This record gives sequence, C-alpha cells and structure tokens, in this order.
Amino acid sequence: MGSPYGAGLPARRRPLPAPRPAPRTGAGPCGRDRIPGRRTGGLGGIGHRDNRIVAGGDLLNNSHNYDDRPIFLSVPVTRNLVSMNPNLHGFGGGPGRRTRAENREYRLRSLLDAAIRTVARHDIHGATVERICAEAGASRGLIAHYFDGKEALLLAALEEWYRQSIAIKSAIAADSGSTAESRLRQVAHSSFMPPTYRWEMAAAWQAFTNASRYHPEFVRPIRRTSRRVTAIVRELFEGAALEHGIRIDARKCALGLYILDDGLWNSLATGKDRLTRKSAQSLCDRYIDGCLGHPTP
Repeated sequence: MGSPYGAGLPARRRPLPAPRPAPRTGAGPCGRDRIPGRRTGGLGGIGHRDNRIVAGGDLLNNSHNYDDRPIFLSVPVTRNLVSMNPNLHGFGGGPGRRTRAENREYRLRSLLDAAIRTVARHDIHGATVERICAEAGASRGLIAHYFDGKEALLLAALEEWYRQSIAIKSAIAADSGSTAESRLRQVAHSSFMPPTYRWEMAAAWQAFTNASRYHPEFVRPIRRTSRRVTAIVRELFEGAALEHGIRIDARKCALGLYILDDGLWNSLATGKDRLTRKSAQSLCDRYIDGCLGHPTP
C-alpha cells in the first residue's frame, strides 16, 4: 500500500524537507529581525533590496520617482487595494493563471492591504508583524521576502494608499468633459465615497497622522500630499472662477478645502460629531459655494 509521500514507498524513507529559515542579522526595533540584502535601485518613496521593499523608489515600478507623482488627498485607501489597480482585474478567481510578475504584485498588494486593516484595528504600535501576517494569511517569511522591516512595510502601505487614492482624484480632475466647478465638487465628494472611503480607511488615516508626530518617516508623504492637494484643487478653483467671471484667491480656497477635508475625516474616524458621509459632502459643497459667491440656503 502506498504512503502519502510516494507510490509504494514507506513514509520513513521520504521525509518532508525542513523549512529553510530566512536569514536574520539582529533584532529590529519593531518586533522582527532586519534582513540583509543588496540594494538594487529605487528612487524617491519606495525601492527594494533584492525582492524586499525598503524606503526609496516606486513600489511596483522602480523606474519612476515618487516625488513626481501627482499626490492628491491625505485621506483614503480602498479595503482591497487590488481592486483599484486596473492591471490586477481578474485576480481572485478569474479565468487563467497569473504570471510570476502578477503573482508577485498580488502578494505584495495583499500585504499592503492587510497592513492598512491591521493599523485600523490596532493602531501603529499594535500593528505587529504577527498580526499583519494573520490578517494577510501569510507567513513572516513572505513579509521578509518583500520588506526590510516593519517600518518599511507600513511606509510602503501609506505611500501606496496615497498613490491609489490620487489615481481616482486625478482622473476626476483631468476630465475635460465637465466644468471645473463640477470636477471640483466631484473631487470633494469622492473623499467620502467608496472605494476611497471606508471605516477602516478613516481609522488607519487617523492612526498614521497621529503617529507622524513621533515617527518622522510618515511626515514626508503627509506633507507632500498637502502640497499636491492644494496645487491641484487650486487649479480647479481657478478654472471655476474663470467660468463664472469672478476673481478669487484660489490658493486660500484650495487650502481651506484641504483643511476642511482633513477635519471631516477626523470627525468620521472618531465618530465624535455623529457626522455622516452625506453630511460631509454637503459641507464641502457649502464651502465651495461660499468661495465662488453662490448663495447658500
């Protein structure tokens, strides 16, 4: 009778190979060891060391500089980052087999998604590697394969979070088929609609912004986002003013909308004001009306 290890061979003659532990060189400050490796490139935000992600470079395409990306709003990520990437449509049960590159991207995005959900539930300090692994259904070895430590994983999740959100905002802002005012309102509204807004996104955003006071690595993407949001929204305000034949201080209007958006996300994340997403959109509309001189009820 055959054994489960091979036809006609007794189990003792075909032992399972022992797993090879990942190399480690000293304990890191966030509950896991740092993994040695050779830096192989990367510019700006996120790069990689061999196959592991570290600070510096484009997350999935190292040929670009993150500083050149049109970072837009300091809020948002979808619960499933994979669903926001058109290159990944068909993943998760679709026909056909994924290529090696698609598998790598899918696993990587699954880890980033799990990191965001874990931060939402347990805050930054409570988002341990063990909890992220459990959320992703992955092993520590898989995280060590892609990332140079917990800090690199969380920073990568934050950077990708912003980048995915900006893809939505930028598409709205670039739609030449609608007026600048209409695009301005759509951009503001999209901050409080799926796929941009979900409870865990608001909770994770709150955790990252609070932690930025003590973790300087989170400050850079947040500040960069602030600069980009005011620049893009300012252009939309300028276009809307031109459409109505009025003069406004577009820079101050854009900054005010950004600050309002920030505050509304804070209220939604904490629940302290019992604010709803629909009410948040309405408040943004009233602010835009005031900037453009429209009468409000």
